[in-house]
Amino acid sequence: MVCDRCIIAVTEIMDRLGISYKTITLGEVALENSMSKTALEELKLEFLKIGFEVIDDKYDKLINKMKSLIIKEVYETDITPDKRLSEILAGSLMYDYSFLSSLFKKSEGMSIEKFRSDLKLERAKELLEYGELNINEIAAEIGYKSVSYFCSKFKKETGYTPLAYQKKHIRSRVGINTL
Repeated sequence: MVCDRCIIAVTEIMDRLGISYKTITLGEVALENSMSKTALEELKLEFLKIGFEVIDDKYDKLINKMKSLIIKEVYETDITPDKRLSEILAGSLMYDYSFLSSLFKKSEGMSIEKFRSDLKLERAKELLEYGELNINEIAAEIGYKSVSYFCSKFKKETGYTPLAYQKKHIRSRVGINTL
């Protein structure tokens, strides 16, 4: 799950199937009770219909939690403005960052920083397409302290300056679930 709409969709499925839960947050559902195999299979089928999956493996769950924290960090910049990503992940997940980094790279084929950078790029494209913020505000919104660094990184990744991208209103965004 990567957004509030995802949480709503999962909540609706859980309620419709009559599955009791404590909480539903970004990327995680805490159940009241364990589920039968039949109920779990039915839940998996319902999730597949909307493009989600149930993650059972311990390390897959950890990867999913890392992704959720990174998404939250990129989309909600005011959460931990002075903390490094390594501190956020290690502190929240209670694992050494080098272990988390190695696990992420092995599982996803890219570093945590590359995932975060790709996510920031997609967020920047989204904000540019909305046209409600100027380039300075977008750079700040996605966590860049230097507008010039943001612009050069954006151009390196897309081939366009942020302003040129915004003027052409290029629709080349990808869903964050594909990152």
